[in-house]
Amino acid sequence: MKVHGFVEDLRPLYAQASVVAVPLEVSAGTNIKVLEAMACGKAIVTTPAGCNGLALVEGRDALIRRDWASFADAVTAVLSDSGLRSRIAHHARRTAEQRFSWAAIQEGAYQSYLEVTGKRCR
Repeated sequence: MKVHGFVEDLRPLYAQASVVAVPLEVSAGTNIKVLEAMACGKAIVTTPAGCNGLALVEGRDALIRRDWASFADAVTAVLSDSGLRSRIAHHARRTAEQRFSWAAIQEGAYQSYLEVTGKRCR
């Protein structure tokens, strides 16, 4: 499937995807595409740059490959092994919920505000 131009809602495209490949050689800022794929419960194959700063666990949250041959092999493995695909997708979604959801973020922010103000944590 080819998509050109701005896409209003990516969820239907993620729903159709078997794997999300993120072959970035360099990255700056937050890797939103990886977070979106995780939230959608998709198996991800990426480079270290593609998931930089997210502290993902290789082989659990995503398949993280440094060279192009192993990247291609990982994409092939995820496409051909439904168990691997399901396992990676499940852990990616769970990590997104536990570490990157609004609930997780707000709790961390709340605790940091309490520390800054010198108030006791609940």
